[in-house]
Amino acid sequence: MIYKPVARRKQLHTTGTAEPMHIHTVWKVSNMIEAETIAHQVMVGHRVNRKREFFHLVTESDVDKLATPHPHFGYDLADDYLYTISVLIEKAWEDLEIDYTCEKGNQYF
Repeated sequence: MIYKPVARRKQLHTTGTAEPMHIHTVWKVSNMIEAETIAHQVMVGHRVNRKREFFHLVTESDVDKLATPHPHFGYDLADDYLYTISVLIEKAWEDLEIDYTCEKGNQYF
């Protein structure tokens, strides 16, 4: 199955979401089902609800450590967290030899 990110985002923006989702990174993967399963394993502590595919940027146990904007850096750290999570997902794929290409910075954003 092939998803077009913008069409998928529109499909997911329903009464169950307050705002349209922001596309941060798009990957083309050799095995979408396996890649998604691994990504969900990486983000297991971030899941909002076991039955839904919504995730917190940081785990609930770490949320008290945050301040926005960050008192030291002076900006919202959301992009840094998203980058870190994407690196962890890519590392897991590489360890399990899942081929992927990153589409970051393309026409989807």
